Amino acid sequence: MAVIDQDVDLWAGDTTKLVFTVSGTLTAPTAEWVLAPSAYSAAVLTKSGVSMAQSGGAWVATVSLYEADTEGLAPGDYYHELRVVDGGAPWTVATGCFHLYPSVAR
Repeated sequence: MAVIDQDVDLWAGDTTKLVFTVSGTLTAPTAEWVLAPSAYSAAVLTKSGVSMAQSGGAWVATVSLYEADTEGLAPGDYYHELRVVDGGAPWTVATGCFHLYPSVAR
């Protein structure tokens, strides 16, 4: 089951890490994170090979965003989603609004 309303605030061109705890019994999970104008449109940014590591009995997915990932995107509200695949079974584990703000410091 997906954890909804995992909202993010970021200023264009900033570097950050998005960290998600993934519940469930997993063996060798892989993950992909996508950013799109809405849940019904094509992705404007995709991060494949998201880092998955065990921590305290749970799995943690870490999405690394770098300056170049967002500096060319228009400020506004986007939809983001994290999908995990384990044993061939994909599922969406987190969704939310991604608020991208303009930065005058660039």
